Amino acid sequence: MKKNIFIMTCFLLTFVLCFFTWAQERRYFGRENIRDPFLAPEGFEKIEDQGKILLEKILADIKIMGIIIDGAKKYAIINDSIVKEKEIWQELLIEKIEKDQLTVIYRGRSTTIPYKKKGI
Repeated sequence: MKKNIFIMTCFLLTFVLCFFTWAQERRYFGRENIRDPFLAPEGFEKIEDQGKILLEKILADIKIMGIIIDGAKKYAIINDSIVKEKEIWQELLIEKIEKDQLTVIYRGRSTTIPYKKKGI
C-alpha cells in the first residue's frame, strides 16, 4: 500500500512540474513582446540604408554602351556585357529595356537608368 502511495505521489509531482514548465513556455504574448506589424522591426532600417548605398554604388559603375531592340528581342550592352530583358546582371534585375532607358530592380527597389547616346 505504501509503495502505491509513493508511486502516485511521484507521478503527481512529475505531472505538476511538467504542467508548470509547459505553462511558462507557452506565454507567447505579453506587453514586452508585442509590436505593431505595420512598423519595421528594430534594425530593419539599417539594412535598407545598406541596400540603398549598394544600389548607388552599382548604379555609379554602370555604363550603358548601347541598346538593341529587334521586335520582341531587347538587349542592352552594359559595361561590355550583353544583357537580355528580365535577366540578372550584378544583382540587378533588368526589368525593362526601352530605347532611351533601362528599368532595373535591386532588392525590391525599382529605378530607371537613362541611356545617353554619344554625340547627342
